[in-house]
Amino acid sequence: MTKNELITLCEKQKNFYKTLKTKDINFRLQQLKKLYKLLYSNKLNIFKCLKEDLGKTYKESYTSELLLCLEEIHYFIKNLKKLSKRRKIENTIKSKNIKSFILYEPLGLTYIISPFNYPLQLTVVPLIDSIASGNVNLIKLSEKTSNFTKYFTNLINENFPEEFLKIIDIDYETSDFLISNFVDHVFFTGSTKVGHHIMEIASNSLCKVSLELGGKSPCVILDDANIEQACKRIIYGKYLNAGQTCIAVDYLYVSENKYKEVLANLEKYIKLFYGENPLKNENYNKIIDASAFNRLKSYLKQGKIYFGGKTDDKTNRIEPTILFDIKRDSKLNEDEIFGPILPIYIYKDYIELIKELDCRIIEKPLAFYIFTNNLKQAKEILNRYSSGTSAINDTIMQIVNNNVPFGGVNYSGINSYHGKFGFECFSHLKSITYNLKK
Repeated sequence: MTKNELITLCEKQKNFYKTLKTKDINFRLQQLKKLYKLLYSNKLNIFKCLKEDLGKTYKESYTSELLLCLEEIHYFIKNLKKLSKRRKIENTIKSKNIKSFILYEPLGLTYIISPFNYPLQLTVVPLIDSIASGNVNLIKLSEKTSNFTKYFTNLINENFPEEFLKIIDIDYETSDFLISNFVDHVFFTGSTKVGHHIMEIASNSLCKVSLELGGKSPCVILDDANIEQACKRIIYGKYLNAGQTCIAVDYLYVSENKYKEVLANLEKYIKLFYGENPLKNENYNKIIDASAFNRLKSYLKQGKIYFGGKTDDKTNRIEPTILFDIKRDSKLNEDEIFGPILPIYIYKDYIELIKELDCRIIEKPLAFYIFTNNLKQAKEILNRYSSGTSAINDTIMQIVNNNVPFGGVNYSGINSYHGKFGFECFSHLKSITYNLKK
């Protein structure tokens, strides 16, 4: 799409928004129901694309991608009319003769830039929130998931009018031009580096910016934890989608007392989930491209391998790997891993653990995980370290409940979404006062 074509499209969307049609709750619900039917009736073709691009099984595509989209639509079908009502605000002493309300107003033109790792979920869930809020929408999909991008682009563009919703194919320069000149809200999911750039570009137009980023999410196992359960849940959350999950465990801290037991259980559940030879398991996911594959391969040399470490250059697969004795100057200590490699660090006691975490947690991560039966101690740790999300005795499950917000803080993101919080994210909360004094 050229700049001139993009300008024409944006003008169409702006003009359609001015008709106030998207402010009609029934119109929004109709679009959400249409989207639901499209997703469900085309799910097998979507799953086929995800298998070709990322190696995802149909079961994984359903549970980690489609199901979250369908549940988000269900949420708004049930709650949208209630959420959209103006909210009366209690008066203060000085405002006793004034009625005050909050009205949820659409922002206008939303631009969603989605990533490769969960291309359906991380495109459609923010889209659902934006439609529910009454916006018109442009979407840019990742070029890395070529099969999904081609199929989903045709699916959406053939079934929705372009003045309301369109997936566009533009380069990065044109994307910057769009953000600088036409967008009322840019919603980006991806790396912190690109997030910096988008925020800088968005300053030209002062449009609203929502950034869903990542970071190095820590996991801690305290001595009183159920070790087997902890390892099972860590393995599931870490190696889902071959570790290409923004809220996956990035590194693990274990005490000297439980170190051997933890290693044995981690190995046990890797074999249980992926078999003795994961590289020959057709249901094991692949790394998205050669660049990411080679970056992850370089990490394998920066510590000692306890388990895994084998790679397949032809399929871009890396075994679920556990590393220990990590080099001090290793990139593993700095970069978000975003792959199937789990570094393990040892601490002597609780005091040393806190000292280690104080040194390591420089930026606020997207997630923080603790396994323990001592809730008081868990709360102390979570109170000490800020993070976008957190979980006690589990991993990644904080994303499945759309009654709680999902998002980062500072370097791991700006703004939260899902459910009510997504509705607020894609809306302007406009105050209205009415003076009753004659």
